[in-house]
Amino acid sequence: MDTIRIPKVADVQIYRPVKGAQTRGSGTLHLTAHHLIYTYSAPSAIQPESGANPDEMWVPYPLINHLSRPPQTLQGLSPLSFRTRTFEAFVLYFAKDSDALQVFDTVRELTVVGKSALNRAIEHLNPF
Repeated sequence: MDTIRIPKVADVQIYRPVKGAQTRGSGTLHLTAHHLIYTYSAPSAIQPESGANPDEMWVPYPLINHLSRPPQTLQGLSPLSFRTRTFEAFVLYFAKDSDALQVFDTVRELTVVGKSALNRAIEHLNPF
């Protein structure tokens, strides 16, 4: 797919201000056609109530409400800040600014539908 510029980024740090989940960690980011998948590199000691895997975080692109690219940190990391429609927030920190820019562009292109004809919910077939 042409819109996925970088399908996998290793050594990405994450910060999630959520109670009961891993708040800080490092891992690998995978970008697919429909999901952003973050896999923690160290297994978690947290056992969730549901059958979900606590070592992975799956975010469907339609769930992303806000994506921003704040300035670099004092450590030289390039952050991407996400907010979802379910009021979750997380920040991904990349070691290279080029990786952050490619992920930003990829998520932006996969999240925003440019034309209404590409949106299957609006598709209309004229019966005549």
